[in-house]
Amino acid sequence: MKKKLFAAILAVATLAGLESKAQDSLFTYTHQGVTLYYLLDTTGEAMLVPPMYPDMHDDGVRIETWWGYSKPQGPVVVPDSVPQGGSNHPVTTLAPEAFKYCDSITAITLPATLRVIGQQSFHGCAGLTSIVIPEGVTELGIAGFYECTGLQSVSLPTGITSIPISCFYGDTSLTSIDIPASVETIDLGAFEECTGLTSATLHQGLVTLGEYAFFMCMGLETMTLPEGLRTIGDACFFSCENLRHIDLPSTLDSVGAHAFQSDLLLDTLLFPDQLRHIGAIAMNNCPSLKYVHLPEQLEAINAWLLWGTDIESLVIPPHVTLIDTLALGNCLRLHNLTLPASVTHLGDSLFLDGTDLDTLTIESAVPPTLGDTVFPHYRTTLIVPCGSANTYRQHPAWGRFPNIEENCNSIPGSADISETEDILVRTVGSRIIVEVTEGESVRIFDMMGRLVSTADETSALPGVYLVKVGDRPTKKVVVVI
Repeated sequence: MKKKLFAAILAVATLAGLESKAQDSLFTYTHQGVTLYYLLDTTGEAMLVPPMYPDMHDDGVRIETWWGYSKPQGPVVVPDSVPQGGSNHPVTTLAPEAFKYCDSITAITLPATLRVIGQQSFHGCAGLTSIVIPEGVTELGIAGFYECTGLQSVSLPTGITSIPISCFYGDTSLTSIDIPASVETIDLGAFEECTGLTSATLHQGLVTLGEYAFFMCMGLETMTLPEGLRTIGDACFFSCENLRHIDLPSTLDSVGAHAFQSDLLLDTLLFPDQLRHIGAIAMNNCPSLKYVHLPEQLEAINAWLLWGTDIESLVIPPHVTLIDTLALGNCLRLHNLTLPASVTHLGDSLFLDGTDLDTLTIESAVPPTLGDTVFPHYRTTLIVPCGSANTYRQHPAWGRFPNIEENCNSIPGSADISETEDILVRTVGSRIIVEVTEGESVRIFDMMGRLVSTADETSALPGVYLVKVGDRPTKKVVVVI
């Protein structure tokens, strides 16, 4: 589907370019032993074109742009200007497909006068190993360097605002890229299947990472996404098999479906708390993923979201209402889970494919709705709010569990929860440290009232805890690692 969409976009864009630029007759100019083809536009500026331009279609059938002509070979230097009609004309544009399939070009020098590189200009130039794009260029065309499989380095100009669709698709020899701070959008498939890419430097100013932007970039090991980034598109980092770490900015608004799917070595993901949407299957089949901080404002855990991860513990945010189909399937190390009172529905097959919960704590007195296939068995112990066990036992689905217990623990002093500075509490990584005077007792509870520790320094899983010191007001602390 994605390929068909790309082909349709490309065809429309190419035809539009042909119609708008066919002004005059072709003429040739030979510079440093290489003959190239040009047109003049109405302002007198020159556009470098392929020799078949603009007649690159014959009754709807695509014609190879250099068919019957000698393709340029070796190093090519495009002049700053070309003579025609007694005057010199600055070369400002590379037309669509200007050097398409010129696979014997080994190097190219572009003129300082250049402003536009058209779509597919260097498509299939497999012999090209490096290119410096002049600072005057403000527009890169769709698929401009598509499948330039020998391209090892690219220097991008500081005036461009986007890396367009499939611009560097399949450039398997490209090892690093520095995206200028002027770029706001890296579009669909811009670096897709750049399997040799080990380093991508992104700067503040970037707003959108499009769908498939770094799809199957298997050489990437770490990524830092800049502050100001708002969107990570569908499958953006899909199957980046060696990606071990990625820093997410606090400004994220949306993470698309499949965004990190099959990132086999990724071990931690910390989503910012204001993020409301993480698409389905976003972390599916990430077998090394041990810790995920889900955002405080998240409203749903979508289908297949964490299937096949290595998580042992998970904090479900307090605004989540839905945990959808197979979202926690095949989580072989997840044995204990707490659902906040906001959760109203559990999707079909939620815990199938090997997820074997020992305990499931539900903070809602009203049983969430669920289908028949949510649980692989009914051996799990349910822990429900005080006074609600009979409601769960009488429910047609929840009543299948023989072990339903009530949590009626009370937290001493919980009515006086305060943000007072009377209790000095610090969190350092995964540790809670309480400063007390000699002889004072310390008790640390989780939000279900269970006693976690009586020590003044203790390790804790991510979550919210209540700290009680002697008879002083209770202090609430949050541990995030």
